[in-house]
Amino acid sequence: MTAPVATEAESSAPGYASRPPASARVERAMDNLPPSVDDDDDSGPTGALNGRPTLVSAEALPDYKRVITGVDADSVLRVSAAVRKEFVAVEIQPGIAIVATTARFSERAQFATFLKDLASHDLLVQEEMIATEEVIAAIYERKRDVAIKGGEREASRAIGNFRDIIEAAHAYGASDVHVEPRDFLSEVEVRFRVNGDLYTYRRLPKNMVRRALSAAYSDLVQKNTNSGNSFQPSAPQSAMIPLVLGRDTVNLRWQSASTVGGYDVGLRLLDGNFKNYSVLMPDQMGLSPSQLALIETLNHVSGGITVLTGETGSGKTTLLRALSYMLPDRELKKQFAVSEPSEYPLPWLSEISIIRRPDESDDEASRKYAEVIRTLMRMDPDDVTISEVRDRVVMGLVSELAMTGHPVRFSLHAGDIISAVMRMAGGRLQLPIDELAAEGFINAVGNQKLVPTLCNDCKLPAEEVMPQRDLELLRSKFGLDTSKMACRNHAGCPTCRLDGLFARDGKVAGGTMRPTLVAELYRPTEEFRERIATRDWRGARAVWRSERTTGFDNEDMTGKTVYEHALFKASRGEIDPQFINRSMQSFAQYRVMPGADGKL
Repeated sequence: MTAPVATEAESSAPGYASRPPASARVERAMDNLPPSVDDDDDSGPTGALNGRPTLVSAEALPDYKRVITGVDADSVLRVSAAVRKEFVAVEIQPGIAIVATTARFSERAQFATFLKDLASHDLLVQEEMIATEEVIAAIYERKRDVAIKGGEREASRAIGNFRDIIEAAHAYGASDVHVEPRDFLSEVEVRFRVNGDLYTYRRLPKNMVRRALSAAYSDLVQKNTNSGNSFQPSAPQSAMIPLVLGRDTVNLRWQSASTVGGYDVGLRLLDGNFKNYSVLMPDQMGLSPSQLALIETLNHVSGGITVLTGETGSGKTTLLRALSYMLPDRELKKQFAVSEPSEYPLPWLSEISIIRRPDESDDEASRKYAEVIRTLMRMDPDDVTISEVRDRVVMGLVSELAMTGHPVRFSLHAGDIISAVMRMAGGRLQLPIDELAAEGFINAVGNQKLVPTLCNDCKLPAEEVMPQRDLELLRSKFGLDTSKMACRNHAGCPTCRLDGLFARDGKVAGGTMRPTLVAELYRPTEEFRERIATRDWRGARAVWRSERTTGFDNEDMTGKTVYEHALFKASRGEIDPQFINRSMQSFAQYRVMPGADGKL
């Protein structure tokens, strides 16, 4: 079965309708002008200068969405006050513009430069027109509610198409929406991430998708969260878009970037209900009793850092949020959070959201981030949660907070807990080793991953599905009973099958349910800190791993890795062992280290 595509009937429906070419609409607008104009008058509707038609009034301009030139900093194309008198550009539909200029200004080199600037903002100029300064001034002065009546109708259709996609994603329980336009394809593939996997939802007309994305970015973004005032496919952009979907409120985290031969837009669906918010607690995420016991100790620390690592979409922000929420007597505390940008409702604390502009350098972003943290340090915080630490300056400020009695939680990009400690000691973070190895500085460090769970109604016995060599490795190398293991049934069943979503090979989505968290979590011991002090990373790993006292089929995760937590869940039939072998590390390559008894 192949993924669904827009039919001819769909393409002609109102949601897919495209406007006629700009030139045709200009001609129709000019046909309605009074004919009493002297042929020698350059302002006449049929007159032309250097092949350009003449615009005699602002009202003769086709319906447009907005004026995109102006003297203020928010304008798509910023011009001086002098240029504003002689040049104006309007967006008649997303990505399509008309410019009007005086005959004098059209001969200047600056005019050609402005046309190139519009192109760099992914705006195609379909018509260049000659107008007087009075007409240009009238265009700037026209009220938005009059100027965009036609544009509003089109924007409404475009936003409706955007909402349709998001509503479908929400109904499927998707965590992300991926929109992937390509220059060499006439249709755009829209994919949903559900239970950790990406599935094709629709292939839609490219123009319809572009209009939907442009309208959403221009009209739906939350104030002060967008990097740029209009959608620019050629530049990295981020924003937050709140949407009410039935009884639910969803926050979309928009991130877009240019790609070879097109661009990608990624939309993360987040809980946006600030009034009736719910917090997913650690015991609901899939953590083991030993890990929950360690987390409980973090409620009774004065200072120090808690560091979570993991790939994008591994639940780090969700767990950091829960750690902040479960703090005892939080109503008596002053809690702060710094996010880039804000993702989840955190109404029990004061959250500062940082927005990065598309043209902002890493150094500029770092300075802004650091200044926010310096500011909150002067605001009497009890504890602080930071979305991510990326550089030495911020790491130094985090250390200062932690060593002066303020617990700090943050995420870090690293492959495991040892890599996280190594990264803090070197690279771009360069925390002094004596601080890193100090008693009470590292409260806990963890690494985590989200893994799809199996559908209990259709999962298949592993011994009937997996190759014998893999089953033998699970038995001999890890000491697991494979008779209790299960594998995914890709055909799915009525319980799990997601009709309407397809893998790229045409198979219907099915066989998995809500992801579960697998993690490694460690609270450093004195011996571990001694290894840190001498930068003995192998020794530190050996100390941590030697604390394991149970087999891989036991729920005690002391001294165990995220991989071994996944093995435990596979031994109980909760997740597919083939996922571990394929997406984490092969059974053959994984290194089993001795436990407390010296045995593998």
